[in-house]
Amino acid sequence: PVPYVDASAATAFESKRRRMAVAAAGILAETTLAALALLFWLQAEPGLARAAAYQVMLIGAVSTLLINGNPLLKFDGYYVLADWLEIPNLAKRANGFVVWLVRRHLLGERDAESVLQAPGEAPWLLGYAVLAFLYRVALVAGILYFVAGQFFAVGLLLALWAAMGTLLLPGIARFWRFQRRLAAGRRRLRGLALLLGGLALGWLLLAWLPLPYNLMAQGVAQAPEAALVRLPEPCLVEQVVAAPGATVRRGELLLRCASPELERRVAVAEARLALAEARLEEAGADPVARALAEQELGYARSELERWQRRRASLAVRAPRDGRLAVPEAADLPGRLLPRGQVVARVLQPGELTVRAFVAQADWERLRERDFRVQARLAADLSTVVPARLLRVVPGATRELPSPVLGSRGGGPWPELPITGEGDDSGRIQTLKPGFWLDLALEAPLLRHPEERVHLRFELPPEPLLGRLRRLLHELFLGHVRV
Repeated sequence: PVPYVDASAATAFESKRRRMAVAAAGILAETTLAALALLFWLQAEPGLARAAAYQVMLIGAVSTLLINGNPLLKFDGYYVLADWLEIPNLAKRANGFVVWLVRRHLLGERDAESVLQAPGEAPWLLGYAVLAFLYRVALVAGILYFVAGQFFAVGLLLALWAAMGTLLLPGIARFWRFQRRLAAGRRRLRGLALLLGGLALGWLLLAWLPLPYNLMAQGVAQAPEAALVRLPEPCLVEQVVAAPGATVRRGELLLRCASPELERRVAVAEARLALAEARLEEAGADPVARALAEQELGYARSELERWQRRRASLAVRAPRDGRLAVPEAADLPGRLLPRGQVVARVLQPGELTVRAFVAQADWERLRERDFRVQARLAADLSTVVPARLLRVVPGATRELPSPVLGSRGGGPWPELPITGEGDDSGRIQTLKPGFWLDLALEAPLLRHPEERVHLRFELPPEPLLGRLRRLLHELFLGHVRV
């Protein structure tokens, strides 16, 4: 674990395993330190030592995976791969093989010298050259993306420098090198024609060729407000009386709950009523005292009736006729739930709809053009059902329509629970805002509330260049803040 060690003498080893072991020494040292730092970080108390262990763990793991241990960059992992494949100068020969392919097959140089030295090298050299180039571009783009989010001017300058150093200058240098190698006349014209024709074809494919354009989202089956059975009071669920899935009538008892607080309130109101009745008897024939006692008695009776009505509401009844759905029937008894908590639904045929959560950027695209919607139920992905848009809830929100769509529920959205005193409603917030879309399926396949539905929004075909431009625009607006 030191900045640099000259291990070039290891090339004298006859065994490739020994050469690989020497090349992998730095990787093994980094991963060992990262593992030890992880163990210390898990056990240590918060403080400077724990923070230092976290940094060692993070830097050791990230540098090993992305840089030092990655064979696509010329560090330790590269030499391990080269020794394992037994292809010396892997990177140089891979780039030379790509140049040879261009010279021979595109520019017509039949006498170009091949860099292949053994059978079976061609796939390794070509694959390594392509993957290494793409990885370097992705790594530089990721670094620039991070820097531009912190310092836009610095990120812009670095992006220009990286584009020139990675793409522009090497491309110009290789182009003129090819031109010098080509003979004058027909071969030069052919090379120029192929190059310009390839660039023109690439531009046409990017800018003019329409390709299928789909957006994916998830939603949940949702019942209308009239079907929801909410708790009228904060209470402890004692018993689910009606069987889930059974057909119930309006006013039929569904759940029985208890509330010690309401029992206490009723007992206090009964005591006050008894006290008011006693004072009325004590008032006798005194008109003033009797009037005050009668007023107090009326107030005590109304208070008792109010608390008795609230206690009676703990017997939760069906709001209408329909099929009873209780998603957590086995877990409800013994749970203390807040007022307004949805504990059941009374469903009628064909009334379930889908409420989807769509990212703000995706909704902007959907709003600007016509689209079709295809739906698949999570319980039966083989069946595709057309859907139609019913309404869009106005205004962007970070609140998910259901915990099913959050990452903890198996959904695609990273979630943050809404914090608040007494909030046990299960509402979930996500990091990025989006829109609620209500959709109806053309076929009545939905059976259960909160059932997951996969949605595909089919937009008109669009060339790749337009999508790339919009993606970069959203990137700058959302991350770079310009």
